[in-house]
Amino acid sequence: MKKMNKHIFTTFSALTILTACGGSEQKEQPILDAVNSSLESVSPKLVVTQGVITGFGSIYVDGVKYNTDTSNIMKNGLSTQLSALSVGMKISFSAQENDSGEWIAQDVEYDTEIEGTIQSIDRSTGQLLIANTVVYYNDLTHFIDTSEALISVGQRVEISGYPQADGTFLASYIEADTDVNNDDHEYTAGIVSNLDEAALQFTINNVVIDYSSAVLDGLLTNDTYVKVEGNLLGDVMVATEVDARTVEESLDVDDDSVLRYEIEGLITQISATSMGVNGQVFDFADNIDVEGTLLNDLTVGMFVEVYINNNQVTSVELKRPDYSSDGKVKGIIEDIDSVNKTITVNGVVYAINEFSRFEDDDEQYFNFDSLNINDYVEIAYLNTSPLLSVLKIEKEDQDEYNQEWEMKGQVTAILSNSITVNGAEIQLDANAKYIINDVLVSLETFLAQLVVGDRVEIEGQYDANNVFVLGKVELENDDGDDGDDGDDGDDGDDGDDGDDGDDGDNGDHIGGYVEFEGTVTELLTANSFMINGYEVRLSANAELELNDRDVNLTTFMAALTVGSIIEIEGQWVGNQYILASEAELE
Repeated sequence: MKKMNKHIFTTFSALTILTACGGSEQKEQPILDAVNSSLESVSPKLVVTQGVITGFGSIYVDGVKYNTDTSNIMKNGLSTQLSALSVGMKISFSAQENDSGEWIAQDVEYDTEIEGTIQSIDRSTGQLLIANTVVYYNDLTHFIDTSEALISVGQRVEISGYPQADGTFLASYIEADTDVNNDDHEYTAGIVSNLDEAALQFTINNVVIDYSSAVLDGLLTNDTYVKVEGNLLGDVMVATEVDARTVEESLDVDDDSVLRYEIEGLITQISATSMGVNGQVFDFADNIDVEGTLLNDLTVGMFVEVYINNNQVTSVELKRPDYSSDGKVKGIIEDIDSVNKTITVNGVVYAINEFSRFEDDDEQYFNFDSLNINDYVEIAYLNTSPLLSVLKIEKEDQDEYNQEWEMKGQVTAILSNSITVNGAEIQLDANAKYIINDVLVSLETFLAQLVVGDRVEIEGQYDANNVFVLGKVELENDDGDDGDDGDDGDDGDDGDDGDDGDDGDNGDHIGGYVEFEGTVTELLTANSFMINGYEVRLSANAELELNDRDVNLTTFMAALTVGSIIEIEGQWVGNQYILASEAELE
C-alpha cells in the first residue's frame, strides 16, 4: 500500500496546511469533501482480466463492455491501435469501474501464442500440427484471412487460445500470417514439464525446448504456463526467448492496486486444494463461491471463469462443460425480432444475448443492429430452452457462403432420400460418404441405423442456387455393430495388431476414418509412402488426382517425391497404416 499511503499523507498534509491558515468551518467542508473524493479515487478497484474478445465498441469480453478510449494497447510487444485486434483473440487487460458504473480499460495486451508453418492437417479430427504442437480448432474458432476449408499445409498462421491438460492447444483464433517481414521463427506456448535446469531443457506440448541460449523473462518452473520463440531442429525447439511472466507481470500492475483477477479458460489441473486454469495454478480459498456446478464436480477440460484474490481462488463459474458448441448451421436470415433479439434461419429461431460473439472480417463493429434480413450467416449455438442460444454468429459474403463447410446438429426428420438438420433439408446422394463410428458405410446401412434425434456432422456446400450439395455425413452412434465397413480395396498384408510404431505427437489419428493433409517423408513401395510418420497405402481402386486431373496409380506415384504436400482420405487398418481411397497431389 505504499503508493496509496503516500497519496493519503500528501492529502492530509495539505489539509493541515489549509486549516492552519485559519479557514472558517464553512470553508473547511469542501476541503474535507475533496479529501474523501481523493480517498475514494485511490481505493483498490482495479480488476485484471484474461479472456477472449467477443465484440467491439469499445471492446467486449464475456458480454461486458470495456471503454478503450484512453487505453494503452499492445500487440506482440508493440504499441498499436484497437483496430489491430480481432474477435477471438485472448487478451489480458486491467480495468477500473468509474462512478457511472462504466469499466475503463487501462493496459490491454495481446500476444500470439502459437505461430509457424502448418506441418499437417487432420480434418477428420480438426487438428493442425504447428511448431510440433498439436492445435485443435472447432466451431468457435475464428478464422481470419483463411477458413477451415482453405487452411493448407505450408501456410503460416498465428494462433490464440487455450492450453489443454494433455499438452495440446485449443484455438479460439487462427489468422493467416501475411506479414512479409516476419522473422520466420516458430512460436509455441503451453505448460512446462520435465524441467531440467542442468541440461537447460524442458517440455511443453510434448515438444522438447532447449533454452540454453534463450533470453528468459520470468520464473521458470514445472506446471507454469510459458511462451517460447525459437527454431525447430528435428524434434527439438532451440529457444531464443522464453516468456514465463504471469498476467500480473506482463501488464506491470501493482498487486496492491488490484481488487481481483478474473481468468476465463480451461481447467488444466485440479486437486482437493488447488486448480489450474490456462496453466496458471492457484490454491482454493477457505470459502469458495461455485456457480453452475458443485466444487467436487469440477474436472479437467471444463470451461470456467475464476476470481483470484491474494493468489487464491475465491469464485468459480462454470461457463460450459467445454469450449465448444452443440451445433452449427449456415443459412439466410429470414426474420429479425429486434425487441426479443432473435433471428430466424432455415425456419429455426435463435436467441442472441450478451454473450453471443459477432464476427465479420470486413466490419470490426459488427453487432446485432448490423444484421439484416437476407444476410448470409453461419451460427454456432447451444441447446437451450425455449430457444437455441447463439454462441457465435458470422456474417459472410456470397463467396464465403458457397465454400465447403460442416453443419452439426440433431436430425429432426428422415425420408428415403433426405434428412432434416437444423431446419435444413439435406438431399442424400449415393456418391456421398457415409460414416458411422469412424467407419465408411453404404447409404443403405447409414439410413438403417439413423433415427430421429441422432446428432450428425454434415460436410458439403451451398451451390449458386442455394442448394446444399452433400459430400459427407457422419454419425457417432455407439450402439451395436458398425455395419458395413465400406471400401476396403486391396489392403495387402495387415501385419500384426501391435503398437503402431509411431511415436509422433498426434495419436488421435489412430483408428477409423481419416482425412489428412501432410508432407511425404519417405517413398516405400509402388503404392505406399509415409506422411508425417504415418504409412499410407493406396487401394487398388483409389481415386487419384494430380493437378486436378484424374490419373492412374503409376502416373500418380511417378509424380510423388519426398517433400510433396498431399491430401488423402481413407481408413486405418489394424492401427498400422492408412488405406487411402482418395489422394490428391498438387
